[in-house]
Amino acid sequence: MSAPILPEGAWSLVAALILGILFGFFLERGGLGNARKLVGLFYLKDFSMVQVMFTAIVVASAGLVGLGAFGLVDLGQIAVPATYLWPQILGGLVLGAGFVIGGY
Repeated sequence: MSAPILPEGAWSLVAALILGILFGFFLERGGLGNARKLVGLFYLKDFSMVQVMFTAIVVASAGLVGLGAFGLVDLGQIAVPATYLWPQILGGLVLGAGFVIGGY
């Protein structure tokens, strides 16, 4: 069993905070903090948000597989929670409606 890249505790939180700030910064720099972009996605006119999020998911997945291949991360230790489809659909609709209303 391989150890995590950073030990649990303060350093993991610092790394997560820095990565979260950088991710948010680059999203904002790319114009994805604009509510009109999100509304454009709901009206099926602007798919840049989907492209960016899909790219982020692919990069994170490839990074995890690469780290697992080098033995830096034990992929068996990653928790995958159960999927509850209907509550997620309802929550997505409520959140999406709030974004669309807030976009105007």
